[in-house]
Amino acid sequence: MFFSCATTKKVFIIVPHQDDELNLIGGFLPLLRTYNIECYVTYSINGAYDKATQNRYQEAINALAHLDVDKEHIIFLGYPDRTGAIENPNLTNDLEKLILEHQPDVIFAVDLDEHPDHIMTSNAFHSAITEIQKKKPCYHPTIFKGFCYSTAFKAYKDYYNLNLLSTRLPTGKHLAPWTKTELDNPNYHWCNRIRFPVDTKTAIIPLRNNLLFQAIKEHRSQLLRIEAKKIINGDNVFWEINPQSQKPFAFAKILIDGNFTYDTYYVHHTNSLHLEVYTYGINKELSLSINDTPLPCANTKLNLDNFDNKKIIVKLTDKNAVIYDTVEIIRINYFDVLYKKIQWLWDRLWNYIHYKYDKIFLPRRTK
Repeated sequence: MFFSCATTKKVFIIVPHQDDELNLIGGFLPLLRTYNIECYVTYSINGAYDKATQNRYQEAINALAHLDVDKEHIIFLGYPDRTGAIENPNLTNDLEKLILEHQPDVIFAVDLDEHPDHIMTSNAFHSAITEIQKKKPCYHPTIFKGFCYSTAFKAYKDYYNLNLLSTRLPTGKHLAPWTKTELDNPNYHWCNRIRFPVDTKTAIIPLRNNLLFQAIKEHRSQLLRIEAKKIINGDNVFWEINPQSQKPFAFAKILIDGNFTYDTYYVHHTNSLHLEVYTYGINKELSLSINDTPLPCANTKLNLDNFDNKKIIVKLTDKNAVIYDTVEIIRINYFDVLYKKIQWLWDRLWNYIHYKYDKIFLPRRTK
């Protein structure tokens, strides 16, 4: 996959609780670290509703260590959990000072989830940015906001598939009870989301081999491991709040049936696939090829009956033949699928046993 971040040196991630960093940006975060981008994670809430604060803090440190985030880049602001307030001037001031001190190039922040701590953090961040723009008008970080609940913690349980699925449009029970619009923030539309690719080590099935799951299971007090089937997706979705002419990232991905692809794509019981191209920050024209044969357009149906070989290589290139992404489509038989399902069954059982152990011997989670 082609990924460029030449203009981005420092990224800030602002979330309320210890574990929301994984809900918000868990798949994309290790990809940022792969390119040596400084990543700071700021937690506004101490997470001590009925837990020891230090336990929650240590869980966050342990989880982020799996994703290569240094302990020195983790900031705990320590505001009380579940006060019910949706505005906090002190939190606004703290966020304003932090952002001005570090001046990150890009900020990823929580949006209007149903939890009051999430709403308070989102509102405080918005107020802080408003004040910063007044005091330092020449400073323009690129801002992305996203949800921790509807697209992760309360999303679809769709992890166990032949291929990792991308984040799906939340509906009904996935949204806040009072939501009457398409998303929990009425100003957003699903078609306008920015889809960020995840690190390939977080796009692995089963759980035991997945890097993001290694981080998820560190949040034992929240029993987060049982929610991994919702949290782990093939992309992390955000909305760009202040689009800049120069994008902080540039990448291109091959989509099959609407899902980001990573190295291999398994096919069983289907003869037709829909191929598309997704780009962000790339202005040049890209084209697809199948087994080095160019396709007439980058949005097309692929009929597998036209190919005798078991493996099909799809490439995404520019006019100079520079490869931006590639995926190998592999047709598998009934016995291959059965073997995978047995693996998944064992993976589910293994995870459930550990979950029950944590539930019995550790304090109950708070959300």
